[in-house]
Amino acid sequence: MQVSRATESDLKQVQAISNDSLKSPHSIEYFRKRLSDFFYCLRDGDIVYGFIIVKNNNIDLLAVDKSERGKGYGKVIVEMVADEFENLTLKVRESNVPARKLYKRAGFLEVGFSEKKYKNGERGVIYKKEKNK
Repeated sequence: MQVSRATESDLKQVQAISNDSLKSPHSIEYFRKRLSDFFYCLRDGDIVYGFIIVKNNNIDLLAVDKSERGKGYGKVIVEMVADEFENLTLKVRESNVPARKLYKRAGFLEVGFSEKKYKNGERGVIYKKEKNK
């Protein structure tokens, strides 16, 4: 397994993982526009197992293929990103307990709730991590 920059050829797999994992679907064009951001995939050869997109020190999206969860792949991706940034923030659905546990294990601290709620009215929990803390 390796983590490397996302490419155009990854986008169909990324979209499939995203749409299968996240409650808000995204188009190929959405991901194409994000290629200039900090956008990395966890892969084995040509197979993408997960991805992360960071913009302005904020983790915008992180997803791991449902069939590959529980193998530590999310932690690998998050730790790689944490090494690249002085500080990071993110928002995760309050009901997404597995993701919240992942971020806590990776050293993120819960700092509050977002003022803007998700479309279904659910609150977002805000996490922050500063390097070497």
